[in-house]
Amino acid sequence: RLAMTGTPIENHIQDLWNIFDFVMPKYLGNKSSFEIEMKEGNKSLIRTKIRPFVLRREKKEVLASLPEKTEITLKCEMSPAQEKLYKTVLDAAKKGIANIQGKRERLNVLTALLKLRQVCIHPKLLKEINGDNIESSKFELAKEKILELIDEGHKIVIFSQFTEMLDIIQDWSK
Repeated sequence: RLAMTGTPIENHIQDLWNIFDFVMPKYLGNKSSFEIEMKEGNKSLIRTKIRPFVLRREKKEVLASLPEKTEITLKCEMSPAQEKLYKTVLDAAKKGIANIQGKRERLNVLTALLKLRQVCIHPKLLKEINGDNIESSKFELAKEKILELIDEGHKIVIFSQFTEMLDIIQDWSK
């Protein structure tokens, strides 16, 4: 068996155990013993065990083969319906935050920020409402730019924190 991946150690140490358990079952012990080793700080033992099997390249080693990074910041206004939804979510969040008393309720602040981000990206991401009929200005702009880049013969890689947004993009591209 062979496994190829990005950088699981930076993502989550548990990913390392999952990959090794697929390639060489029980090589790093069972899952609970691996977690105990990590908690007890025995990382050097694990590092010694995985070193012969991991080809790890650093950015400086592949820098010459990477294309130059291009960043373009585009600003767009929300559609009227999207803006109305944003204000509704914002008002509800403000009311919820005003009523915060304990630690558990403080998580509501983070949840509110997440929901506001979702509305800005695409109203369909907000599970509490049916945003199918609300246009996303950001998505419309993204579609325009994607088509423009494809017409120019560019390859495109799209990242999103929300896998549901990638599903929306995939549905559109069919």
